Amino acid sequence: MMKSLKLIILVAYPTLINLLIGCSLQHQAPKGLSTITGAFGFHFGEQIQSYQIKSEDSEVMVVEPTVIPRPNPLIERYALILDRKNQGILEINGLNHSLSQRQCLEAKQKLVDSLKETYEFEITESLENLASRPKRSLYFGESVDKSRAVVGCLMNAGFLYSNSDTLLMIRYLSPAASGALEVLSR
Repeated sequence: MMKSLKLIILVAYPTLINLLIGCSLQHQAPKGLSTITGAFGFHFGEQIQSYQIKSEDSEVMVVEPTVIPRPNPLIERYALILDRKNQGILEINGLNHSLSQRQCLEAKQKLVDSLKETYEFEITESLENLASRPKRSLYFGESVDKSRAVVGCLMNAGFLYSNSDTLLMIRYLSPAASGALEVLSR
């Protein structure tokens, strides 16, 4: 009896240690994740040549690029926020106004899953208020370097320029962009 107990301990102990080490490795953050440096082929700080100005003030310009280096099939329109002084990209936005509420929520989840696979976020938040008007479903992620991504659906908003009352949006904000956290409180 004593010999069989020692044999079990000798065999089981290393196996248990291997299992514990193996399980702990599975729960570590995946390697290869990066911080956000841009999106859709645009890069923070980059100066672009081909765009239409949509609005501007003393600090920033909102522009619609005429050439999208790497378009995403979920996105219909793109907008960039440029620093007024150096014309560098501070923020990259993708929008879709033609989805139903269900399609928007499904597309949002696909985008969030893709972000989580690609980027390392130090802070994440989700805001879902599907009971109020307008309805909101937002995901926010912030990297160690303060680059940020916001993905969301705004529903029942009553857009005048679209057949849909739902907006899918994704915003990538450079560390130099200010006011990013206001998105979650709107």
